[in-house]
Amino acid sequence: METTLSSFLPSPMTFSRTNFQERCHNCFLKSRSPFSLPFYKSKLGSFASHLQINPKLKHERRFKFFAMAAAVASYTKEELAPSLDATSEPPALFDGTTRLYISYVCPFAQRTWIARNYKGLQEKIKLVPIDLQNRPAWYKEKVYSVNKVPSLEHNNEVTGESLDLLKYIDEHFEGPSLLPDDPEKKKFAEELLAFSDSFNGALYRNLPAKGDVSEEVDAAFNKIEEYLSKFDDGPFFLGQFSLVDIAYAPFIERFQLLLADIKNYDITKGRPKLALLIEELNKIDAYSHTRYDPQELIATTKKSNTKEELPPPLDSSAELPALFDGTTRLYISYTCPYAQRIWIARNYKGLQEKIKLVPIDLQNRPAWYKEKVYSGNKVPSLEHNNEVRGESLDLLKYLDEHFEGPSMLPDVDIAYAPIIERIQLFFSALRNYDITNGRPKLAVWIEYEAEAREGSYKEELPPTLDATAEPPALFDGTTRLYIAYICPFAQRTWIARNYKGLQDKIELVPLDLQNRPAWYKEKVYPGNKVPSLEHNNEVKGESLDLLKYIDEHFEGPSLFPDDPEKKKFAEELLAYSDSFNVASFRELPAKGDVGEGVDAAFNKIEEYLSKFDDGPFFLGQFSLVDIAYAPFIERFQLFLAELKNYEITKGRPKLALWIEELNKIDAYSQTKRDSQELIASVKKKFGVFVFKLEA
Repeated sequence: METTLSSFLPSPMTFSRTNFQERCHNCFLKSRSPFSLPFYKSKLGSFASHLQINPKLKHERRFKFFAMAAAVASYTKEELAPSLDATSEPPALFDGTTRLYISYVCPFAQRTWIARNYKGLQEKIKLVPIDLQNRPAWYKEKVYSVNKVPSLEHNNEVTGESLDLLKYIDEHFEGPSLLPDDPEKKKFAEELLAFSDSFNGALYRNLPAKGDVSEEVDAAFNKIEEYLSKFDDGPFFLGQFSLVDIAYAPFIERFQLLLADIKNYDITKGRPKLALLIEELNKIDAYSHTRYDPQELIATTKKSNTKEELPPPLDSSAELPALFDGTTRLYISYTCPYAQRIWIARNYKGLQEKIKLVPIDLQNRPAWYKEKVYSGNKVPSLEHNNEVRGESLDLLKYLDEHFEGPSMLPDVDIAYAPIIERIQLFFSALRNYDITNGRPKLAVWIEYEAEAREGSYKEELPPTLDATAEPPALFDGTTRLYIAYICPFAQRTWIARNYKGLQDKIELVPLDLQNRPAWYKEKVYPGNKVPSLEHNNEVKGESLDLLKYIDEHFEGPSLFPDDPEKKKFAEELLAYSDSFNVASFRELPAKGDVGEGVDAAFNKIEEYLSKFDDGPFFLGQFSLVDIAYAPFIERFQLFLAELKNYEITKGRPKLALWIEELNKIDAYSQTKRDSQELIASVKKKFGVFVFKLEA
């Protein structure tokens, strides 16, 4: 390839990349006076100030600047080859050609692609793009056994790992150096490269979480802004453009797009150094020509972060799936912590569409699972490439090595999180032992992991409809849950909807009970109470009935146990709930201390919470029963403490633990009303009530 450099030297010249450095050097020797580079300046903006070569610079440094200018000025956009898929033939491997195996959509591969372009190696290193969704078998078998991109075939060897390859390309190929000679900058470069995995992990972890960005995201970008302030001789991490900028560029590119679109979060706001870095990066052709289409990137990410509809567990009556048909299947149990490890890993790497979940009922597992799928008859197991593998720790590594997505090593949190989660629950419930007591690091880790894995988000709540509001388009196929934010009966169904992940399936319609619209009684629910549910062109009411209806008619985790003993006990508890509520509400307007009725009611709750020892909830694990009681106990705890100076948890450790664990469940905690608002409301209500009694 011949490239003309006009307005670059005193007279136009041509050169080929085969003798790039030699010709750069010869031209450089002829130019001992200051000169400007208008062509280059149009390409790299801020670099121009350094490339209006100062004769006071040392000979070697002036040549380095000149070589970098020539590399960028001579950059030509190449025609990209189509991606190779499972039907493609392999290239003539190890024939002396240097090949860089990439994926156009992979940020790790993009790092090496940028480095290759920046050093002007388009004719020396051939791009071989791979389709990651349908990768060719020969890539793993004959090229790179790890089966990831990027990898580099050079001198009859294949090496991988993007950061290692950046250094390898810089050391083994001609072109402008990507690392400075300055020892201080070299040391800082290593610190920045070491931080890059933590930075990427923090950001990827927060993308699926709904709601605003977390403090972790803010902290990560503040760290970047701090790093960019270290050197003042240019807008890049080390002052001048380097390997460090290449390592971060593909990820900052993606996070800027995705956080703006998904979270309405501008990563450059209040971070002028970061804004300048992005601006200057986009002027570098070697980078900008590797960028992925923004809209396609956003669409892909949104699709991968959509809340998944969980299939029901398969029991002994279930049919066998079509095994070994090319589908990758992950056999799990929703309650098994070992299986949960792999489920978390699959979700973390964004493989929901690549790996199909097949949940198994461990209490009543199908015979075909042992006979035809996995002879170990345990979960998890993974059906992939016509083989089935097991053992959760082995599968964590297998998923990381054989599927695209953010690397999970050296992150070992996924292996520990499900186990520690259960140990914390069991020791707390059975031994009254808090594993975080005196272990602040462990406490922070547990809280952090819970938020990261659950993708906690706060729903934007619609405004309350009053007598002036228009009715929604009734019976148009939309499922609507009519509630009042302040009503505990309505809160029951709201919690159930959230816990089953039905926020997108069931629309909330909040009503103002003090000034409710006439159309609600006339056209929606003649009972004129909340909650009510509009579904399949019918409207149903009564909170306990609706809890069961939502559980039976919508997907999501079951709210009722299969165990007959627990089912029977659940019905007993639900039947008692009205008596409990009446006994407690009756005490609120009465003057003086609480009566024996309240003590007896809460003692009964403590007794009920002692029935099962496999968890802190009424039936051991969280269920419809906890949802039925939660809104009322929430209120009675507040009201009795405020009005009667009565602590409902005193002498009732099971109840105290139940409340503590309940508040960790986002589906419930996000339905809670402001405590002062509730107290003010009840004081107003019962103040009027007491006055009327006395009158």
